[in-house]
Amino acid sequence: TRREDRTYPVAGISSIMHETVSMYPYIPAYWKNGSPSAGVANGRNPILMSSAAAGYDKVLNLIVNPKMGFDLKLPSITEGLSLNGYAAFDYNVRSQKKFTKPWDAYAYDKNKDTYNNVKNSTSITSILQDEQVHNQNTYFVKLAYDRKFEKHGFNAFVGYEQTQRDIRQTTAYRRDLLSEQLDQIFTGSTKGQNATGGAYQDGRESYLGRVAYSYDNKYLAEISSRYNGSFNFPSETRWGMFPAISAGWKISEEDFFKNNVKGIDQLKLRASWGKMGNDDMGQGSQYLFLTRYQLTTNQQNYTYFGSDYTLNNSIFLSATPNPNITWEVQDSRNIGLDFGFLDNRLTATFDYFNNTRSDILVQRNASVPLYTGLSLPRENIGETVNRGVDWSVNFSETSREFKYNLGFNLTYAQSEVIFRDEAANIPEWQKSTGKAVDSWVVYETNGIYRTQAEVDNSAHFSGAKPGDLWVKDTDKDGSITSNDRVRIPQSATPKIAYGIPMKAEYKRISIDLLWTGQSMAKQMILPQAQGSIVSPPTWLYNDRYTADNPNSKYPVAFNDTDPRNNIAAD
Repeated sequence: TRREDRTYPVAGISSIMHETVSMYPYIPAYWKNGSPSAGVANGRNPILMSSAAAGYDKVLNLIVNPKMGFDLKLPSITEGLSLNGYAAFDYNVRSQKKFTKPWDAYAYDKNKDTYNNVKNSTSITSILQDEQVHNQNTYFVKLAYDRKFEKHGFNAFVGYEQTQRDIRQTTAYRRDLLSEQLDQIFTGSTKGQNATGGAYQDGRESYLGRVAYSYDNKYLAEISSRYNGSFNFPSETRWGMFPAISAGWKISEEDFFKNNVKGIDQLKLRASWGKMGNDDMGQGSQYLFLTRYQLTTNQQNYTYFGSDYTLNNSIFLSATPNPNITWEVQDSRNIGLDFGFLDNRLTATFDYFNNTRSDILVQRNASVPLYTGLSLPRENIGETVNRGVDWSVNFSETSREFKYNLGFNLTYAQSEVIFRDEAANIPEWQKSTGKAVDSWVVYETNGIYRTQAEVDNSAHFSGAKPGDLWVKDTDKDGSITSNDRVRIPQSATPKIAYGIPMKAEYKRISIDLLWTGQSMAKQMILPQAQGSIVSPPTWLYNDRYTADNPNSKYPVAFNDTDPRNNIAAD
């Protein structure tokens, strides 16, 4: 049981960071007279936005997690037999109150040498209250058997698990409070007020089992399976079977290895195959197999009907059903080696994995012409694969009073789209099949136009001039259009991730460190796309194209309205 009482800035982190990077270098956070500056416009000084001057966002969570269980040994029936289970209840009452108010911020008038308070343009007074009750119940029972017969070891169990979750929510909003000193919702105006609420539920059932066998601690085998049922699917496709198999061979326990190989304390070969199911479609995406209707809550969309032409709300068809939806499935295959050296103080592992996801729930909208006006339901049609290697090495010293551990791990993974719905008429060089899952479509360039002759002798955007991006005419049609964009293999998801875990302990005092990094990733950076008043970053501004800097790395100065340079390009 715990209580969490947290206070956040009323502005979101994205808004605060946006204003931070947008601030012009000559605008201070505070003026010389100590007054806070108004930022770029409307008093949006990130220091004030992240302080109590703009209001508060308070969230109170009351969390209770009772759990009851049992564990029975049953030697009277047979040795190694046991029965255990539990019932867990997770309750969370969440109360949020978001109070927004105008704040004092000053713009400097250089001509009059005065500081003008722009408080009236910063914000309005408002209250948002959101009350939620979360309840999740989990029930689990397992019958297990674990026993050894000389060199033979057996381990098996069968079990049942059930989870159900309910969420209830009520939200109210009012603006234009009587006073910013009275942060209560009843003082607000009825103008723009909103009161709404809703409920959400889901549930799952699982029958699971496993059988494991080992012989002389050399040969290991295991078979397991889950039979899962999900609330998110219709009764005909609700249940899915997800088996798994694994095997291992401790080569270092063989006599031929012990007698002939020195310096290697452990060598183990292992392999596994299994299927996993995914039914998580996100909150609010349930009942995709039913025809769903939605109530109009915005009064601007109300309809006049009836003999007296009364303004009323209505319901509308919000989604087309798909009665055949079912589980997304991941087929996982792995083969690996484990090593041990120096009395197993130095250990290493190596794994190759191949994970194929199929029956991914996505919409088939790309291949449907826009003029049809159709919005098709999600279908189990997507397929991707993610393959790569894991490698780790670790040295541990635990036999002395001063204990320490140092490791290094590295993962290389490459994703690929096997099938994604795509329009039939898009160019081959823009298709995502065979590329990374989150790859981009961008314009390829030859750098920057340096002379007018380069502009005149190439296909270009209308109005192009020296200093603009030199975009390649990919389809060779003599003009630059969206068809000239190409899909590149890079993405923002790193192909390599690595880490260095470190730990030291002396007389019950310990310290843990973890260093992590990533590489082989690219990020699309278009700082000027945020708006025309945004301050460009120093690196872009200082190395922009000018008459005095014709060999610049970046194009001429531009803003979000520039159709030639504010584009996704390589």
